[in-house]
Amino acid sequence: MIYAICIGRDGSRGFPLKNTHKINDMPLMAYPIQAALNSKYVDEVYFSTESRKLKYVAEKYGAIVIDRPKELATDEALSDDVWVHAYEWIMENGSINTYGDDIALGDDTIRELKKRNIEFALLMFANSPCVNGWMIDEMIEILRKDDYADSICTVSKYNMYSPARMRKFKTDIGKEIYIEPYKLELAEASTCDRDSVDDCYIYDCSCCVVKPKCIEEMENGMPPQKWLGNNIIGYKQSIPTFDIDFEWQLGALQYWIDRNWY
Repeated sequence: MIYAICIGRDGSRGFPLKNTHKINDMPLMAYPIQAALNSKYVDEVYFSTESRKLKYVAEKYGAIVIDRPKELATDEALSDDVWVHAYEWIMENGSINTYGDDIALGDDTIRELKKRNIEFALLMFANSPCVNGWMIDEMIEILRKDDYADSICTVSKYNMYSPARMRKFKTDIGKEIYIEPYKLELAEASTCDRDSVDDCYIYDCSCCVVKPKCIEEMENGMPPQKWLGNNIIGYKQSIPTFDIDFEWQLGALQYWIDRNWY
């Protein structure tokens, strides 16, 4: 089986109510849900949240709701722990599908059968709507062919934001008004041409497909997004995108949706 897990919560400070903000008459959070439902490979779509309003919207658009604990719905809570909670919830409450209700099995046996029956998990964010069903299908097909990979995730090219161009404020002279290269060795190896160093890609959080061990052994994954594991395939976006944290990002989001959502 392939499960899709989308997560979202109330309380955004940068863009209040962002998850229910409408683009083309559909809430932001509905896009990843619908994309997963449109995939020919995804069996079930879940939405983890503590919000009554988001639960209503998730169910309206076809997701199964997971009640997220309040301690995992704070500014300090990590997505790592939210994924693990959702995965564990599915292990306890999700359907087995391949086993009849009339078969008498112990809880531990059922759990082990469920674990063996999970091929992949899609991990998605409510505020990252830039994915569609055929992209998900293609990502799954690519991962199926690669035994070495732990996961595949959408990535966007942003050479204009290369680490070689980044600056930070100095803190060693008493006044935080002067800036210096974030990494001097990277700056010295580059020029003013944004393409003077290697192409730079960011995991844009639109979608990732992971093997179960990435969640079961989260502590072994590569920071900062440990749920991707260590051997990660990059799936290039045709139009760069990002997760939506501020209202000023909506123009770029609209541009992507108008050209890629179907």
